[in-house]
Amino acid sequence: MHDSAYKDRTPPQSIDITTAPFKSSVLTVDAKWIDHNGHLNQSYYSWLFDLGLMEIFSAVGLGPPYIKARNCSTMTVESHLCFIREVFAGDPVRVSAQFIDVDDKRLHMYCELHHETEGWLSCTSEWMELHVDMATRKTAPWPADIRATLDAMKAASGKLPRPARAGRSIGIPRRG
Repeated sequence: MHDSAYKDRTPPQSIDITTAPFKSSVLTVDAKWIDHNGHLNQSYYSWLFDLGLMEIFSAVGLGPPYIKARNCSTMTVESHLCFIREVFAGDPVRVSAQFIDVDDKRLHMYCELHHETEGWLSCTSEWMELHVDMATRKTAPWPADIRATLDAMKAASGKLPRPARAGRSIGIPRRG
């Protein structure tokens, strides 16, 4: 994730990795992100998830200082969004994340975007992240300390029911 895209963000100083879901700070839907239909443009849902996840990643040691110090980062290899309810300019929202699985080089997350004051679900997303060595631009194993943190977050997430919307696919079912 790019430093300059997040320079104005103040991430939470810490996150309790033993209590899932993991939550971002409150984010506000910017009026510049509204499309011709009068609601948040679909591309900015990904942006809001990205901002929220960067806060969570930064709070557990995977933010820009990690990239600089270890010359490694995470990169998204797959994502999937499901739009549930519209949000509009000025709406306060919050990203929450559950860590579904982790292995030597990958992290599978399920996320939700909720309206902060009214509580309803606006959008869900699933992400597959790869841990990448920035010098070679190839996947690399998580360092032991980061892997231990991710394992703890997966264990905390495992105490929750598996999200019903996790693992969805897209298609047009045919009858007959």
